[in-house]
Amino acid sequence: MDLTGLAIKQALKGNFEEAVKTNLEILQKEPQSVDSLNRLAQAYFHLGQIGKSLKAYRKVIQLDRFNPIAKRNLEKIKNSSHGLAGRWPKKRSFPTPLSSLNFVEEPGKTKLIALVCLGDVQALAELSVGQPLQFVTRGKVMICLYNEFKKYIGRLPDDLSRRLIWLMDRGNDYQAYVKSVGKNRVLVFLKEIKQAKINRNYPSFPSFQLKDKQITP
Repeated sequence: MDLTGLAIKQALKGNFEEAVKTNLEILQKEPQSVDSLNRLAQAYFHLGQIGKSLKAYRKVIQLDRFNPIAKRNLEKIKNSSHGLAGRWPKKRSFPTPLSSLNFVEEPGKTKLIALVCLGDVQALAELSVGQPLQFVTRGKVMICLYNEFKKYIGRLPDDLSRRLIWLMDRGNDYQAYVKSVGKNRVLVFLKEIKQAKINRNYPSFPSFQLKDKQITP
């Protein structure tokens, strides 16, 4: 496996200290590698080393002033209450623009679900907890999720997709946020933000297991 593939794999596994070492090794050979700098900045961010994360992202901007990943994450760090702290405690959890209150489950209105048919490892490695994802429907049976840069992340299971598409066609609306990212696994938090009156007797996320013919009444 080449060093780039190794760095991405380490990030997906949550081995951020090793990811830092690997990306630094790449940068010794390719000091202007924007992708490696972005991965390095993200690894520092997860380790709580915010000063180093900011420095790496700023170097990306020097090389590519319109780089969307660096611009987005610089803004996120600056807007967080810890943005200029320089270092966070060494733990996996970290502040995000999404309030932790939004992860409180409400029966019938929220659901944690693992995506299927995941996108490429680079797109997954760039995800962060609390990041919003965009719903894109494909016909009547598929909901795909994309990040704000139109990179495919994964899709919802078919049975859930069919139900939500049916409810959205009748006026419901939803939001999706990244809850956690691991090796070959992306867990998202789905939240009903609007329920049409016509759907008031149809919970978005029933607590009971639906049979296939019950997915859409």
